[in-house]
Amino acid sequence: MNESNFAATNSAPREPWLFWGTIGWGLLAIVFWQVLIIPVIAYMIGGMDQAEFEKYARGADGIAVTLWLAVPAHLAVLAWAIRIKRWGFADYLALYMPSRFYLFVGLAILAILLPLGDLTSWLAGRPIIPDFMINIYRSGRETGTFWIAATAIVIAAPIFEEVLFRGFMFRGLSVSRLGITGAIVVPSLIWAAMHIQYELFNIVQIFVIGCVFAWVRWVSGTTLLTVFMHMGVNAAAVIQAVWWVESSVAG
Repeated sequence: MNESNFAATNSAPREPWLFWGTIGWGLLAIVFWQVLIIPVIAYMIGGMDQAEFEKYARGADGIAVTLWLAVPAHLAVLAWAIRIKRWGFADYLALYMPSRFYLFVGLAILAILLPLGDLTSWLAGRPIIPDFMINIYRSGRETGTFWIAATAIVIAAPIFEEVLFRGFMFRGLSVSRLGITGAIVVPSLIWAAMHIQYELFNIVQIFVIGCVFAWVRWVSGTTLLTVFMHMGVNAAAVIQAVWWVESSVAG
């Protein structure tokens, strides 16, 4: 079942959360995630000084904990909000399997988007592989926990980010006064702003990727396709970081 089929079988669709409700619940999901993380990380890093904490937070272990805790935190808050509106969870978030045509479209976009991102970084004189990703691999390589972080980056991050931004927020903002344009731009801005671990150049790239993902969500009617695409982007970043570090060591 895709979104158009759902709309066709519901002659009087239930109203989703509109602008303020969507923004409010979205921010609550982010805040709840942060509140949940604080005691867990505090327990795990007990006794660390400031320098050790910063190293942990930017390393493989800290990233893995942060991302894997984000998934249940976000899903719990969003499920609550969706239940209040008496929608089905999958319908509200458009968690439908994409058609073969749109799977091909997604792959084609990735085939253009990934090398284009590297090219713009190279032309701008910026590192193709962000230091943040290289640091995660190096720290995980030292502790033997890199693959835990890698699965969090490739699986957990795309799930919680796409469900929130291209699923929940797109649903509400697209029928608010902002319309489709606002549903594409506003969540992409918030998503990009969350990536404070990167430099401004990379944040702008993330915003552009977010707009592309939101456009795909709109034309395909499914958030699962953007989850798959997001996984592809993150997997490519992980592979590049591994290749770069290992090549440097071998050289």
